[in-house]
Amino acid sequence: MPATNSHKVYLENGYYHLYNRGVEKRTIFEDQQDYSVYLSYLKDYLIPKDTEELQTNLTDKNLNWKEKDVILKKLKLNNFNNDISLLAYCLMPNHFHILLKQTNPNSIDRFIN
Repeated sequence: MPATNSHKVYLENGYYHLYNRGVEKRTIFEDQQDYSVYLSYLKDYLIPKDTEELQTNLTDKNLNWKEKDVILKKLKLNNFNNDISLLAYCLMPNHFHILLKQTNPNSIDRFIN
């Protein structure tokens, strides 16, 4: 277990096992929707973002305000595709594990925040 208030130094091109567990080992993924939402966040942050396509879609006159809002949020969202590669993940009811490779020394810190 890492020490409280310790500063972790991440290395360029380093491989890291990140994990988190619910407080008091409580369930963090209650149902299939919780798993899907978590995976959608991973996808949004780690799969290449096609900014040009998103901007083109934003000009579509057939979109309602909710659809446009989703596109605007994706455009504003930080993307770590060039900085972090997801190698493996395991989602359990009360915790998760992700195995990552980062290309820049501070990518994981920015990604987690």
